[in-house]
Amino acid sequence: MAFAALCKVAWIAAVAPFCAPPDDAFVGYVEGEYVAVAPIDVARVASEDVRRGDALKAGDPIAKLESADAEIALRNAKAALAQAEADLADLQKGRRPEEIAALDATLKAAQATAEDADRTLARRQNLLDRGAGTRADYDAAKTALDVAAARVRELVADLAVAKLPARPDLIASARAKVAQARAARDAAAWRLGQRMLVAP
Repeated sequence: MAFAALCKVAWIAAVAPFCAPPDDAFVGYVEGEYVAVAPIDVARVASEDVRRGDALKAGDPIAKLESADAEIALRNAKAALAQAEADLADLQKGRRPEEIAALDATLKAAQATAEDADRTLARRQNLLDRGAGTRADYDAAKTALDVAAARVRELVADLAVAKLPARPDLIASARAKVAQARAARDAAAWRLGQRMLVAP
């Protein structure tokens, strides 16, 4: 303690052997650079892996960020991708066999109605020709046949369309949505992977 006090006086420190630095000590100064480290996304720091003054190498972990928001975003992106892929598959297939069967049954019922309307028109024509029917009854039967025939044509067209896949432009749009959803999922997965701050 006394020697330490004496070594504080400059001229004694220069000549006294007990004031010399230890053999393993170096005299000089150290330069360094400050490196600012920041996360990609805004998030709360969940844990710190270093303390002030720790020596780090590139790639050493510094801190771990909270990841609940990133995990939710990844789950949402995966769900959106699954929905987009399902929509594309649906457009490429056309309608289900059960829907086509229902349209076919509706078409058969409309054809039966049209056949009945055709027979009714023939009876009304016969009655009108014999003078036993009215022109109004004949016109009503003719209108009923025209409506039934139009319904049959509509259902035939609907059935033909139901057997086709979607139009090429709709399929291309659905493919683009799948690609967009896949990119969003990949970006969300990458952001989740960036929840660890590392030394540059």
